[in-house]
Parts: sequence; structure tokens; C-alpha cells
Amino acid sequence: MKAKCWLMLPDIPVGVVFCAFILFLSVIFFSGCSEKTQKPPTIESGEFPFRFTYEINGKTHVIEDIVICEFRGFDYSAWFTKPRSWSTKLKSGADRIVILEFEENTSSALEPSRINIRSSVTLWYGNGEHYMGDPNGNKISYVKPNILYHEYYQLSANEYKHITTPLTHEQAEKLFGIKVIEWDFSEPITNSFR
Repeated sequence: MKAKCWLMLPDIPVGVVFCAFILFLSVIFFSGCSEKTQKPPTIESGEFPFRFTYEINGKTHVIEDIVICEFRGFDYSAWFTKPRSWSTKLKSGADRIVILEFEENTSSALEPSRINIRSSVTLWYGNGEHYMGDPNGNKISYVKPNILYHEYYQLSANEYKHITTPLTHEQAEKLFGIKVIEWDFSEPITNSFR
């Protein structure tokens, strides 16, 4: 009795099975990439002013700007989920808003035994998912405006780590002397998806 190859079904060559398998995967992939699973927004752009006033070392600082959000389409790199993609930028052109920047090799405020290569406290102004009423925003960290503590440190000879920790207003004051006086950010819109 002659043994059959395990990759061959009776009277069906391996090439046909392989092609059918690739075709099956392609159908699954491309059906998942259709925009039918995520609908575009009815309102595709918006501007959201904010004002943040804080005191540090007895000096008052005011940050005012406008968050501009625009629908960019769908993120096809996310495979089957294809979430809506939003661009978020500040009208002033700033990339980020730094409240405090620390010298190199400074102890961590959260874990004093750890030495940070770099660390800073920034104001995160929020993103498009938040402001444009996208329910996908509930699945993403840091969608809403927040004060963030960034730490970059070395774990071993060739391994580095960057962590970002959201701070409450009380933590910002206790750890860094940042007293929040005014926190006035625009509310998100109510959007629908067609």
C-alpha cells in the first residue's frame, strides 16, 4: 500500500489546496478592511479652545490655545477593526506643552530609587476621538486633557523604558508644586456616524 502525502487530499493537488487557502485568507482580510465596519463621522472637523492656568513657585502661568481635530479616514493597519483616524494639532503649531522639564539623571518623583535619564511634566490637551465624540475614544488611553509625567530611564545596559503617568491635580501639586487654578477645556461634541 502506497502512503499518501499528508498535505494532499484525495485526488486534489497541494497547489490547489494552497491557492484555496490563500484565497480564503484574502477574502477574510479584505472583507474586514471594508469601511462598513466603521462609519465615517457626520461632523468631520472642529476647533476646541482651552485655557489652563497654573501656579508654580509663586508665579502664575496661562496657556491658551485651540485644538484642531480633523477626520483622516480609517486606520487600515489595525487589521480587522479599522478604527477611525483623527489628526489632532494645536492652532499655535506647538507639538507639546511642557510645564516642567527636569535635568538629566534626576530621581523619579514616583519611585525615588530610580534615576531618570530624562523626565518632564506636560499638559496633554486631548485628541480627536475625545473632542469629536468618537466612541472608539473610550478604548484609548489619554484621550481627555490631562497632566502627564513622562519618565525615560535605563533598565539594563541595552534596555530603556519610557513611561507616561497621568496625574491628578492633587498629585501635580504635591509632587511638583503645580497648583491648578483654572482648567477650562471645551466639551466634546455629540457626533453621529453614517
